[in-house]
Amino acid sequence: MSHAAEKWARAQTVGNATAKAVLKELAFRLNGKDGLCCPSLKTLCIDLEIKKRDTVLAAVQRLEALGLIAREIERSESGEILRTLYSFPTFVPSEWEDRPKRKVSRKSGRNREIEHGNRTRKGTSNKGIAF
Repeated sequence: MSHAAEKWARAQTVGNATAKAVLKELAFRLNGKDGLCCPSLKTLCIDLEIKKRDTVLAAVQRLEALGLIAREIERSESGEILRTLYSFPTFVPSEWEDRPKRKVSRKSGRNREIEHGNRTRKGTSNKGIAF
């Protein structure tokens, strides 16, 4: 599981709710060591509670056309699909990893910044202490 990949997936605009759900599920399943994941269409259907395999396949094809994912299909000698490897060509993990929060000095009490997720707040408390 890759939290950075999940953040990246949530930030992408894909123009279709099903495709977005598939992208987020693939990102959730991403192996951070090799940058791949390989859930079957059946697994994606079950996990996303989508009844039609064709709906998930259309979403995967849309994501592939947008360049957000790439697929490599592994087949047996008889041509049967063994597994599909998914990768994320535009995802750069270092750009989406959580950064350590700065420590806030308790001495000065003025002009402190406190990070809340992706937001930084500045202000003064009801006791006149800057935060």
